[in-house]
Amino acid sequence: MRSTIPLRYLVLTCFLLLFAFVCAFLWITHKPTAVDTIVATVNSEPVQAQELRFFMNKHRAEIVQFYKQSYNIEMSKSFWTTKIQGEAPAERLKRLALEDVSQVKLVQILAKATGLNSYLDYSAFLKAWHAENVRRAAAVEKGAVIYGPIQYDEAMYFDYIHNNLIHQIQAKLTEQAEPLDENKLQVLYDSLKESIFKKEPITRVQLLSAPYLDRNGNIDSDRKKLAEMAMRQVESDIKEGINFDVLAQAFIQQNNIGVDLKERILNDSTARLDYKEDPEFTKEVSLLKIGESSKLLELDNAYMIINVKARLNGGYRGMAEVKDILQLKYAEELYHTKLEELSQHASIVKNERLLYTFDVSP
Repeated sequence: MRSTIPLRYLVLTCFLLLFAFVCAFLWITHKPTAVDTIVATVNSEPVQAQELRFFMNKHRAEIVQFYKQSYNIEMSKSFWTTKIQGEAPAERLKRLALEDVSQVKLVQILAKATGLNSYLDYSAFLKAWHAENVRRAAAVEKGAVIYGPIQYDEAMYFDYIHNNLIHQIQAKLTEQAEPLDENKLQVLYDSLKESIFKKEPITRVQLLSAPYLDRNGNIDSDRKKLAEMAMRQVESDIKEGINFDVLAQAFIQQNNIGVDLKERILNDSTARLDYKEDPEFTKEVSLLKIGESSKLLELDNAYMIINVKARLNGGYRGMAEVKDILQLKYAEELYHTKLEELSQHASIVKNERLLYTFDVSP
């Protein structure tokens, strides 16, 4: 005798299969969009969906450019999902964004650990950003003076808040650490001496130049042609091995186009102005060794060739004059050490399902 399955069991089985299918469909197609949807945690600190999207937006153009330059792939409907060497652009975008937001979370965790309560989670950051722009708009309407932009965009305000938080952490860590005594100052000074406290060398140069302005300060085209022709001959003779000093004296005596030979000293006290007002000249001098001559340059309405006559070591800035810088460097060192310790033991837990289905479109 054949056994029969009761109808109620068949209905229940069908219902369970349908329920499983719907759940699977929702699992695959769900796209996290809400601000408070948690897509990952960093040491239990939540990473919200919109927060991840913010960091994705920072990398979006970079990713498009990377695939264009590396693989000559243009933007298309399938761009984000097409795998290249095992990774789709969407996966790369999410990976870089998650790395960035994880680092930000570690900074916020460090802020809490040092006793600061001024850090903001992403939801609070968005409220603060909108409130700040409302405040600025009201101030502008009243004619009040405001510092910075009239309105912050999201990225600009985030950088402002985040950088301020880093400075606060550094100040707090310095306050909590042992003070820098003279011995520690000396050790720190010695470690930074070569990289940031070395003065510019004292360099003596001679400039052989042929200006081409007329008496009224206007460019004289005929004089310019003659000046270039004459100076190119000097350049050629230097390449042939003729001494610069011999050439300079002969050139001054033989030419009637107003050739000039000047001397100039570059050192640490002139460096800031040199780099600001004569960047090309200053760079050219820095590349030359003692006794070497430059290529033909066109600067300050003249054709010129530079010859380096002497260069002396400029020495170092003394420890007494850089104590404030040393204090800042000490604070940065404390901060980076603590952050590195946190990074080495960080626990990053991803919601793989939500990250897999996360929509990367802008």
